[in-house]
Amino acid sequence: MIAYLRIIRPLNLLIIILTQILLRYFVFSPLLGFSMSRLQISTFLFIVLVLSTVLIAAAGYVINDILDTGMDAINKPGRKIIGSLISEKKARTYYNALNIAGVAAGFYVSYMIGKPSLTIIHVIAATMLFYYSYKYKYLPGWGNLAVSFLAALVLIMVWLFEYFAFRNESIEFVNAFPSFRAITLFTLGYAGFAFLVSFIREIIKDMQDVKGDQQNGCRTWPVIYGIPVARKITFALIIFTIITLAFFQVVLYNNNYLTLSLYLMIMVQLPLIVLLTGILKVKQPEQTGRYSTLVKLIMLTGILSMVLIKYNLLVFS
Repeated sequence: MIAYLRIIRPLNLLIIILTQILLRYFVFSPLLGFSMSRLQISTFLFIVLVLSTVLIAAAGYVINDILDTGMDAINKPGRKIIGSLISEKKARTYYNALNIAGVAAGFYVSYMIGKPSLTIIHVIAATMLFYYSYKYKYLPGWGNLAVSFLAALVLIMVWLFEYFAFRNESIEFVNAFPSFRAITLFTLGYAGFAFLVSFIREIIKDMQDVKGDQQNGCRTWPVIYGIPVARKITFALIIFTIITLAFFQVVLYNNNYLTLSLYLMIMVQLPLIVLLTGILKVKQPEQTGRYSTLVKLIMLTGILSMVLIKYNLLVFS
């Protein structure tokens, strides 16, 4: 049972759950309150939506481990699960069950809000996760883009389902419309942050796994161009993230989100600068492990900043 739990990366799944909960209750709910509106998706349907996201993400981790057995033997010696603690046949059954359950849960929520076509989002996510493991990771940049897009989709999904639920209630939709501009901007801002930070982490992981990737035919940037070029790409992405974040901090400051702006500077901006200086020193794959963990912490502190949106609105209301 522990092995089955380990291959679905429970910590990463908890971050997904936390992200969607914070977006709903600390961004959407307080901002809708200013329009005297309320969330249209019930708590039960939201739980099912989160569950569908988590199940599909978990299935993605399983298929990744199934198709990565050769690379994991090199990159993660002693931590191999598929073929050791769990047979490949059982792992594939596990993968199929998680995917079917995830898409079915997504269909249920889509159907209940009168927009069954939204199930296509879950199908696309499941398909992309499969092709990431099967093909995209073997192509330079494409695997990184796929994972980063899916990280952003975790946030966008909450917006999409709430938006179409509002469309079913014309009076509520008209009342809530003024709030949706701010909700959309915050959602896109956090989705963009998730995309960029995930992209950075994926390249760092590619640098860390370069030996196994090279021996198994993965054409990542570190494999094709070497760690020095991958390091420069990562450096440029971090610089872009810092500049973009600084722009949004100024916008937030000018709109009275003072606490949030200060938090982002201390808890996200400064760690990004630490990451920037550290990446410049990377010359060997073994040196990247600590920075991969740092990026994950930056992602977490960035997500937790949503709490301050509700706090700020309460203070200035």
